[in-house]
Amino acid sequence: MVNTVVMPIADYASAVWFPGTADKTIALPKNMQRTAAQAIIHGFGTVSLEIAETEAAMLTAKERLRDAAVKH
Repeated sequence: MVNTVVMPIADYASAVWFPGTADKTIALPKNMQRTAAQAIIHGFGTVSLEIAETEAAMLTAKERLRDAAVKH
């Protein structure tokens, strides 16, 4: 549900602003991704983002934004 409802809204127009951005700019999508992944796996706040993404079978925020830019 997160991939079909939340992520498309968060990634709206990312094909315009994502290419060429610094890692600092991607901090907000990463925080949203962490919250979503922790909710999916029922993890604690101390679980790392990489582990939560892997357990939740989610792409990383950078990969997801890159794929959206390539599609457009």
